[in-house]
Amino acid sequence: MMESPPNSLSLMDFGMLYPPNALKISSPSQKEMVNDIDAIEFMLREISTKKLYTDLQNHHVFLVEPPIHNRDFRMKLVELLFEKFKVRGVFMHKAPVLSSYVFAKENLILLDSGAYHTYCVPIQDGYANNKGSLFI
Repeated sequence: MMESPPNSLSLMDFGMLYPPNALKISSPSQKEMVNDIDAIEFMLREISTKKLYTDLQNHHVFLVEPPIHNRDFRMKLVELLFEKFKVRGVFMHKAPVLSSYVFAKENLILLDSGAYHTYCVPIQDGYANNKGSLFI
């Protein structure tokens, strides 16, 4: 285990201690949209093998996507899951529709205000209406 100098911040990652200057920290997302497929692949591999101790090819994957999404990224992600991780199946659903299930309603206007985003999505017959969505 590496020791860091006094009065400095160290980060713990997957059971190993690194000094801050030895790490390159980046985010796979920008403006609430994930765009780095290589970072997602690394995260999925690390979490499944080192944290969950399982192989994803034995499981189905359930993904929750934001109300406004990038179709190209969705296709890349599904391709990654099927081709590299050999998952049995992928199910994707929009977060606002899942939130509507809490109220057992098929028709409603959902206003979700979080720490990083606020959006208003009309849900009609269990489907999110993207044309009427407002993302702030």
